[in-house]
This record gives sequence, structure tokens and C-alpha cells, in this order.
Amino acid sequence: MKLDLKKLVLAGTFLFSGMFLSSCLNDDVGSGISDQSGLMVFINASPGTNGLKFYADNNPIYMPSLDYNQYYGYVYQRIGNTDFTARTGGTNLDTLSLNIELDQFYSMFAVNTAENLELVAYEDNIPSISGSSKNLIRFIHLSHNAPSVKVGIEGINENLGTYHFKQSSSFIETNRVFNKKLFLLNAETNDTIFTKNISLTDGRAYTIFSEGIYESENEDYEMDVQLLLY
Repeated sequence: MKLDLKKLVLAGTFLFSGMFLSSCLNDDVGSGISDQSGLMVFINASPGTNGLKFYADNNPIYMPSLDYNQYYGYVYQRIGNTDFTARTGGTNLDTLSLNIELDQFYSMFAVNTAENLELVAYEDNIPSISGSSKNLIRFIHLSHNAPSVKVGIEGINENLGTYHFKQSSSFIETNRVFNKKLFLLNAETNDTIFTKNISLTDGRAYTIFSEGIYESENEDYEMDVQLLLY
């Protein structure tokens, strides 16, 4: 899989409910570029966490610090077992050990609240799309206090699966998605807990992830969904 990094920056400008996933991406994908590398994008989906910095085996990753709803990448990472750490100030918030494989792409998310921040990572294994009017969608449930959810898209695929916190689907092929309602249902009660109209570019792959605090009293941290375009 080869991603167009200059196009990936556009994914950071989707506006949802006054909250946006803003990209710090630029043409410099980081230092230490090597033929023996994988690549990783870093996303801060931890409501209330700002100035987040990432380290690999205690060495700073050469990228800006990330506020909530910002991402940066892809950044080259050396292959092999690596301990990734998220810090604010001089405080280590969490460490995740991950085996980086050659030429593999990864997404690393900081999730949960600032007091309970967790790092989670997913391999970005994007298959080929069968037609130009199709989309590929991966859903990841990253709203820490929301119930397990059933995911569907109105008139396209009413059942994209049921997901617990931090659980991810594979990339699922769907028909064209234009101004369709994405909905999340409480998996136990079948009550709708979130809806959002979305439109996707034909022939492209997306990660759609929930984030924020379910039933938050702070509108800046309300539960929402964001899209990453590949």
C-alpha cells in the first residue's frame, strides 16, 4: 500500500459538530528515513489532553506536539520491537510495545481521558477496491465511556458490526456513500446514541472512529466521529 501523504493532509480538515481533526502534516515525514522502516501516523483522540509528545524507545519522535483532534504522519519508524511512550511535560502517560514490520503502515491513537490516557495501535492493511464507485471503511470505537455500539450507514449497510471500546473492524467495502446517515446504536438496547451525515469520495478508503466523552457536559469533548482519508 502506498499513500499519497500530500492528499492525506486533506483528511484533517473535515468539520464535524464544530470539532475537527486538524493535521500537522507537512512534506517532511521525519528524520531517520531508512530502507528498514515501517510508517506510523499519530492521532490524539484523548479529550482534554494537549501538548502530547511521542517517544520511541525514549527517543523523541521528530514531530510537533499534538493537541486533542490533531494528527501527524506518516513518520518512518525502525523495524523491530519498539516501546512508544506518550508524554505531556515530563510525565509519561502510557507506553505501548509494538513490533514494527518492514513497509507496514500503522495508526497509533492516544485515547481515554488525560488522567487515564492509553495508547492503542492498528495495522493499516488496506485492500484493493473492486470498483470506482465503491468505498472501503474501517470503524474503530474510541469513545471510552460509551457503551458497545452497533454501526450502520443508512441505505448502504445497516450492519457494519458491533464494537467495544478500542475494537476495530477490518476494511469493509461499501457502495457509494453520499450524504448518508452514519448511526451508532447502543448494542444492548438498540437505542440510537449518535448520528452524523457523511459523504465519502468514490474509490477511496477511510478510517471512521468514534471519540470524545459520551453524554459530556463540555461541548468541546462531546462524543463525535472523525474520518481519516487514505
